Amino acid sequence: MEQKFSTSCFLNIFLRIGLFWFFLLIAHSAFAQMPNTLVWNLTDLFGQENDIRLEGYKPTYVLFLPNLKGVNWKETRLALKILFSEVLNPESQISLLINDQLVYTKLLKDIQLQPGQVASLDIPIPETALKINNQLIKIEIQPTLFITNNLCKDLASANLWIIIKKESFITFKMKTDWVPQTIDDFLQSIKETITIVLPHQPWSDQILQSYFTLYAFLHKIHREQPFQIQTIIAPSQLTSPDSMKHYQIFLLENSSSDYQMYGKKLFLTYEGIKAITARYQKFLIGKSGKIFYSNNEKTLPQINKITFFDLGYSSFKLIGFGNMEKNLRFYYSDISNQPVPLTLRLFFSHTPLPSNFEGEALIKLSINSLPVYSQLLDTKSSGQLFPIDINLPFQFLKPVNTLTLGLSYFPGEENCRPGKMPLEGFFSEDSYFQVERSNHPAILSSWKTMSALSCNKIKIVLPSQFDENTLQIAAEILSSIQLYNSQYIPLEIIFGEIDLNNLFTQSKTEIEWNPDYYSEMWNDYWAKFLHIPKMIKNVLSSSDYLHRNILQKIPIAIHTITLPFGQLVYQSFTSFLSHLIPIQINQQSSHLLIIVSPEVIPNYLLPPVSFESGQMILKDTFQNKVKLSTSLNEPMSYLVFFYQNHIPVILFTSSGQKSIASSTFKKFFNPKTTFLHISGNLIIFEKNGIVDTIFSENSQNGNQNNSEGYLCQLISNTNERTFSIIILGIIIALVIIFYYQKRTS
Repeated sequence: MEQKFSTSCFLNIFLRIGLFWFFLLIAHSAFAQMPNTLVWNLTDLFGQENDIRLEGYKPTYVLFLPNLKGVNWKETRLALKILFSEVLNPESQISLLINDQLVYTKLLKDIQLQPGQVASLDIPIPETALKINNQLIKIEIQPTLFITNNLCKDLASANLWIIIKKESFITFKMKTDWVPQTIDDFLQSIKETITIVLPHQPWSDQILQSYFTLYAFLHKIHREQPFQIQTIIAPSQLTSPDSMKHYQIFLLENSSSDYQMYGKKLFLTYEGIKAITARYQKFLIGKSGKIFYSNNEKTLPQINKITFFDLGYSSFKLIGFGNMEKNLRFYYSDISNQPVPLTLRLFFSHTPLPSNFEGEALIKLSINSLPVYSQLLDTKSSGQLFPIDINLPFQFLKPVNTLTLGLSYFPGEENCRPGKMPLEGFFSEDSYFQVERSNHPAILSSWKTMSALSCNKIKIVLPSQFDENTLQIAAEILSSIQLYNSQYIPLEIIFGEIDLNNLFTQSKTEIEWNPDYYSEMWNDYWAKFLHIPKMIKNVLSSSDYLHRNILQKIPIAIHTITLPFGQLVYQSFTSFLSHLIPIQINQQSSHLLIIVSPEVIPNYLLPPVSFESGQMILKDTFQNKVKLSTSLNEPMSYLVFFYQNHIPVILFTSSGQKSIASSTFKKFFNPKTTFLHISGNLIIFEKNGIVDTIFSENSQNGNQNNSEGYLCQLISNTNERTFSIIILGIIIALVIIFYYQKRTS
């Protein structure tokens, strides 16, 4: 009897546990298919790798959040984790503004601090502060910090600061009943993943062009948020629950409609993708879903102006004492598709300085933490909006840039107290970047080794047999290049066996006489010459210089005066010598070559990396010696950048089990960020992360189109060398004839 009871009890318990796990799996499956919460931290959203330190009396930090559709903003919250300086006055406060509307403010004494002066603030994002038509939501964190009534003394103590931890996050609550009604809704909906669904193989060139174009476009429009793309083949893989929960885009070879949308499923043909991704070409969408192109194309002006407002920034003020700064983040590709310097025209005004002002007040600018401009403020410049022209050298610029606009205001002690009139500076949204467009586009990249290539086309070589994993690897690499270019770079797809003559044929060049070269060079260096006295005046009139003794001032003055003039003379002299002949060489066509070849390096390539007897060997191409040799104990993937026959080449290959090596690459490669943090020519993707190394390049393989001057470019091949000798011979002959004529006369 007892045995029957125990058996029955055991079966009852087993049944209950089984039912519990059964319902748990059902619930998990339901929530997996309809997620309604998404958490992104500052690193996910803005690539913020370090904590954010704000210093000063009234520092500010602005971040822009994409105004995503399908979000339940009433239940969406911002969780800020902030570390406060221990000596701050309890009356200090922190405020948060959304679209310039105050939504939160609290005194330090009313904030519950955890051990270590850390506070966790839970702040709702009110829907009333949002602007429906704006694509971005401006969030501004604005503390007011002080210790005593003497702000100048507080600022000098370097204790006016807070630190916003990078672990701060935003919890998005998604609408459970949200269904996109338009393509715009589909693309701007909050999502973590989009699934691209390919038809069965074989894939035509048109399908692959559609795939690569769409892949790069999706990464570009989602560049300000965490985002992943999955690639699957229809229809067998669509039955998996993981693929069903995502937004899906089906690529169609042919269809009566170029686009169709059913909820979270979007069906597109090649023409539909071209229309959606078109940047400058106008198009009309008929009621049937067919695309009809208009003949009116938007022409690009030679001088391109992009205002702060165009970049999403409105006019703003800096108000306070001490150092005040505001950062504006922008993509270089939003302004120019050329590796050329930018000119910034800044419209600025400030409030009048106190009478008999004896302190320091100046405006200063830096780009990517490199100072480019500073100017003392005086009573004459107050009360009027005046332009400031600043040159931003291309060497200072990156694919993603931070422009820091700042004021420095240190009045006398009697004017440096709360309640006294602070300095107020106004920066206009009409300020603009200006660049002269070139007729010869370049490919820009965040990979430091290949930051700018004089190419106007990409050729990608795929193996004869490949699956969707190899295809996605190729798309990731292409997207990382397309992401930082203002226009989509034309793509040519090559399969399997190729014609090596066409692959590595050097592009034809045309030589043009530039009659304005010497006058342009003179105007450029004359402008630089006139700028030097202003720079010297700023340094020698700064408080840092004036407070030094005479023995310290003398070497600083000598260095400040002589160095800029010496650099100018050296630059002008070397520039003239490297450009003796005022001609320019234009490449009619050139290309970047991307070769995707898992497991094997094609025998027509001569890369510095090779696999021999279970080892990876990296050779120094200049000395033809082994630089690095390592055993291949586990599957790994590799990206190599080098030149072959003057053609820039990116090679993807792998060693070991292909599936594991591919998974490692897809796990660690991010089209938005990987190249930003890589400085070497060789990138290794292993199970623990990314390793990059540098190998020296033979000048024969190097880029001959860098800033070596026209004379250096002329002698790069036989025909151009012959032409240069003829030109030099004519010049020498003319000089000799002129000399003897003068002598005989």
